[in-house]
Amino acid sequence: MPCILRLCGASGLLCLVLAGCGGGQVVPKGVIVTGTVVQNGKTLDVPNREVGLGNVLISLVPLGQSQAQATVEHAMADKDGAFKVIGRGRGVPPGKYRLAVQQQDRGPGSEMLKGDFSDKTSPMEVAIPADKLGGTHSLGEIDLAKVKK
Repeated sequence: MPCILRLCGASGLLCLVLAGCGGGQVVPKGVIVTGTVVQNGKTLDVPNREVGLGNVLISLVPLGQSQAQATVEHAMADKDGAFKVIGRGRGVPPGKYRLAVQQQDRGPGSEMLKGDFSDKTSPMEVAIPADKLGGTHSLGEIDLAKVKK
């Protein structure tokens, strides 16, 4: 009988320890950012999309933070150019961001836009308003041909 009591006690203690370990990190609410990226009013042509190599990568790079503090958020545009940046699951923090766009035709590292809209060189800056916390903010249609001029 004492062996059963020890086994039950040990099992109960193990349950308490495991219950305490599963706390996880709470992700704060953010803003889901949406939009559509086009060039000259048309969706970006993405060769090799059907084989998984071509894509349009959208990045939101926080402004005014050091590289160590900055968390860059990413999303892939669909075939119509629409994108949705969800961040860590609940949106991105409000603030100012550089909007970067990469048109890749041969996977990561390929760049059909010649770096004109990279994380470091993109002229596009957007503000994500704090009053949209917990909701969605649309950037509308972004025409790269008009931005570059």
